[in-house]
Amino acid sequence: MNRILSENEQKTNNETKQHIANVQKFVKIFSDALTERGTNHDQTKMKDPELPLFVQYTDKLAKCTYGSEEYKKFLEGLKPALDHHYAKNRHHPEHYKDGISGMT
Repeated sequence: MNRILSENEQKTNNETKQHIANVQKFVKIFSDALTERGTNHDQTKMKDPELPLFVQYTDKLAKCTYGSEEYKKFLEGLKPALDHHYAKNRHHPEHYKDGISGMT
């Protein structure tokens, strides 16, 4: 059986309920923001001007040695798509003038 709470206990519980509601509100804000980022992640790769270049170079890059001259040559060809991608997608350090130091 539940006992009757004192006025101070009721006040404390009400403050705790308000705190819980505030935490839930802010967790939802962050959760919604993360969900939106997940939904929109890398969408620019699936249309012009990025798609044609990713189609042309993704398989080539996957089949060559990372960092090799061939790899660097393929990246050079992909550069217009990468420049566009970095400009439009803030989850990349290249999006920021100061690189990773500029990320929020």
